[in-house]
Amino acid sequence: MSTDFLEQHARQLQREAQQTAERSAATPDDFWLNAAADNCWNGSTDEVLRIRALLAGVSDSKTRVFPTQYQGGTSSHTKCFRPRNKRLKQ
Repeated sequence: MSTDFLEQHARQLQREAQQTAERSAATPDDFWLNAAADNCWNGSTDEVLRIRALLAGVSDSKTRVFPTQYQGGTSSHTKCFRPRNKRLKQ
């Protein structure tokens, strides 16, 4: 996987998080949109940190730099996140 692709992916996640945050700010009463904005922001931040760790050559068993499959999921966006549920930690 090239670093150009990883950097482009991180920028795209940050753009999507920013757009969702702007939509959320325009409609503060929409609970689900606010939750999505928080989730997008946290996800993009996590992904940027993972990419930096990959480029620095740092990784541990709890930080999965490359996607792995959890319980049959197929979304590469969610598969690369650190599992927060103890059942999902391997």
